[in-house]
Amino acid sequence: MPWNKTNIMQQRTLFIKACIHEYNHEPSHEGIDRQTPAQCYTHSTRLYTGKIEPYDYGDGVHLRQVKGSGEIKWQGKTYYLSQVLAHEAVAFVPYADGVWHIFYRFHFLGQFDEREGKLQPAMNWHAKP
Repeated sequence: MPWNKTNIMQQRTLFIKACIHEYNHEPSHEGIDRQTPAQCYTHSTRLYTGKIEPYDYGDGVHLRQVKGSGEIKWQGKTYYLSQVLAHEAVAFVPYADGVWHIFYRFHFLGQFDEREGKLQPAMNWHAKP
């Protein structure tokens, strides 16, 4: 068989499929009581749509849409939050006089002091403030 790009890609695909089959069906794994991953796997009952549903932050919060650049606007001024959150809504929850806690869904991102115009990132974003 002549070697060309198509044949190489087909061979790679076959090799990868063989590796996946071997990993999932042939050797047992100590971490799962000497079973194979295929024996432990169950299909999810939820359908994956690829669409992230809007999050309900509840009442009393101020929502801000993060721009593609990672910035948000607050009282006419622009502040950098995170480009990772581009095009997502984040919630500003009142905390103290002029101080807001910022959340993306249930993740605490940090604190914003509107008097000083400073964002203080959370040190542990899984923790509750």
